[in-house]
Amino acid sequence: MDSKEPAYLFKNVKADGTLPHIFLGKAMVHLLCKKGSMSFYFAGQKVEAQEGCLVIWQMRSGIQQVQYSPDFDADFFIITRSFMLQFTPDAQWASLGFTYIKMHPVFPLLEEEYALMQKDFQDIQMRMTTQHPFQNNLVRNLLQVFMYDMWSIYSREFHKLSLNTTANLHFNKFLELVQEHCKQHRSVSFYSDKMFISSPYLLQVCQQVSDRSASDWIVYYTLQEIVSRLSNPQLSISQISEELCFSSVSHFSHYVKKHLGVSPQEFRK
Repeated sequence: MDSKEPAYLFKNVKADGTLPHIFLGKAMVHLLCKKGSMSFYFAGQKVEAQEGCLVIWQMRSGIQQVQYSPDFDADFFIITRSFMLQFTPDAQWASLGFTYIKMHPVFPLLEEEYALMQKDFQDIQMRMTTQHPFQNNLVRNLLQVFMYDMWSIYSREFHKLSLNTTANLHFNKFLELVQEHCKQHRSVSFYSDKMFISSPYLLQVCQQVSDRSASDWIVYYTLQEIVSRLSNPQLSISQISEELCFSSVSHFSHYVKKHLGVSPQEFRK
């Protein structure tokens, strides 16, 4: 999405007259089907979503030929890649969740699951559409709640995944190492060396399993450390920069500005 566009949006198909496919390839789309049906082609196969389904389109999902029934209605929200970088999942659940979503963009919900997702969507809608001095923080926290609720629901199907492949084992190990070492080390080569594999192979593994680069995951976990510390007013910018082994405060500020879109000082306002 254009840098001037918001980091997140919440829409209702009928109320706003906006269809979710216009955001394909620009942001991650999360859609709760309320009425009617939709269909699209995914990995060469036609996929259908009915009322009561949760649909998630990742940034590089390859979704094509989206069609809607005349009575189709849904709530959906989109999140840009830069905003996604601001919150981070647990390593094991990240591997399971992203792998499952990559393979299954449509998930039929049970009645109680639909009620839970409806509540999460309502909370997210309120915070995404209501001005608040801490709006981004509130949205970020609600998205974390939504993610854990979603993965809890999806977990009833995780047993169908074949995650004991070499690629998945390497991916899990990589995420564990990044969580452990990202405060000091942020180069892909550091992690490939720790795993005794080549950097190109590690890049291939991350792309294959999660549709995200190794660098994206390093940034994810680094930003978790940064956001946690910036939320603590007792820590100065200089202290945070030193704790996270940046070469200078200037380098740290540039990193934060690049990935969060604001300076450390602006983030704290």
